[in-house]
Amino acid sequence: MLRLILVRHCETERNLASRLQGGKSDIPLNENGIRQARSVGFALRGERLLAIYSSPLKRAYDTAREISLYHRLKVEKVPALAEIDMGIVDGLDLEEIKENHKDFWRRWREEDYLIPLPGGESPLQVQKRAWGAIKSIIQRHGEGCIGVVSHGISLQIIVTALLEAPLSSFFRLHLGLASITIFHIENGRASLVLLNDTCHLRTIR
Repeated sequence: MLRLILVRHCETERNLASRLQGGKSDIPLNENGIRQARSVGFALRGERLLAIYSSPLKRAYDTAREISLYHRLKVEKVPALAEIDMGIVDGLDLEEIKENHKDFWRRWREEDYLIPLPGGESPLQVQKRAWGAIKSIIQRHGEGCIGVVSHGISLQIIVTALLEAPLSSFFRLHLGLASITIFHIENGRASLVLLNDTCHLRTIR
């Protein structure tokens, strides 16, 4: 059996300001995000991780490094695990998107997920690359315990694929900052063990 631990990156200043940050925005963790990452690392200290994979973006990679400190592992960067490319809406808040990109917002809310973000990627494109990366990681290991650190939309799409649910289901999932989600994979089937756990953040002042 393979134990797959999925972690969303920790807080950045753009998260704090409720502004979008996609795959082209390499935003570092803020001070609270660093504290969160240390808390995630401590929460996973008892896992017998054999490998840790991460999006190459700073906010994910620095989260993964805090996890790796307890396991003496080198974090392997996987470009396909980056966040969705948000194109020209990257950096905007939702009110700005609703006002300046009305047609996109209408279609997005109607779950027309085949359309790309303006100037960016579509969820289907993210599914192909991110789920492809996860399948390769699963095939590489087969059993044991591995960690993967990525981003909100990318992870929601990965979780949807693991559950063999329709792509449109990703919009009904929420994975919080610094959250931990765990699957067990055996005989090609994934079982959800833990979803969106952030209990470890309660100790952060």
